[in-house]
Amino acid sequence: MGKSAPEAAQRVAEQLRKVIAAVVLFNEQVAAQVGMSASESQTLHLLELHGPLSPSELAKLTKLSTGTMTGVLDRLEQLGFVRRERHPVDRRRIVVTPDLGRVAL
Repeated sequence: MGKSAPEAAQRVAEQLRKVIAAVVLFNEQVAAQVGMSASESQTLHLLELHGPLSPSELAKLTKLSTGTMTGVLDRLEQLGFVRRERHPVDRRRIVVTPDLGRVAL
């Protein structure tokens, strides 16, 4: 016998939650192996997805304060995963660019 639509939807939702939890835990393990925190790893993922962003744009996307984002970027830069560069059009602004030669997450 088949399951009702609400039961099937609940089953899909439960499986999705399991997949999300597994991905989060895997991401934390990989990040730890290269010396990153979860916030640092997620910031790097956002840069890979969106391309170069300003520190304030990254802070908004991650819901971190700008001060905390500065620390995250300092650490990622120290590890060699990102570079801070002048904006190509507005030289007064800074953008953060992933160092694609190092990124393998």
